[in-house]
Amino acid sequence: MKLRLDVLLMLLPLSAQAFPAYVTKIADGDTFTVMVDGEKQRVRIFGMDAPEHDQPYGGKSTADLTAMIFHKTVDIEPPPHHGRFPTSYDRIVGVVTISGTDVGWTMISLGDAWAYDEFHPPASYDLAAAQAIKAHAGLWADADPVPPWVWRHSKPHYRRH
Repeated sequence: MKLRLDVLLMLLPLSAQAFPAYVTKIADGDTFTVMVDGEKQRVRIFGMDAPEHDQPYGGKSTADLTAMIFHKTVDIEPPPHHGRFPTSYDRIVGVVTISGTDVGWTMISLGDAWAYDEFHPPASYDLAAAQAIKAHAGLWADADPVPPWVWRHSKPHYRRH
């Protein structure tokens, strides 16, 4: 039985306190599934946007996120200044950490993702992106990588984002 997102959000901690969750599936470089109180919940990582599967570097981004968090326990908390978890389609949006390390910041610094301004990420995300660009890390090895929000706009099957 699938629990509705609105019901699950009522069960999640709504304060700024993080909650632990076990990662059971990686969808792509910025979305994964966890178990919360025996129920599956999809999570969108706050502050970043990763390439899509069929986009250049999408597979590498997904592989790096998989190596970092798959079959591990992560902590998830509401984004700064939100106080609760915003939603994006069927996913909660949260700051994800593993062993105290910010997963979104790490993905950006590796060149696996863009800092995503729509989420209003902290300045440290923009600094991580600038360093990745300067180092030609990950997707920045390409002279002119296409941001995923532009890629999705050009593909009819991604219009839901």
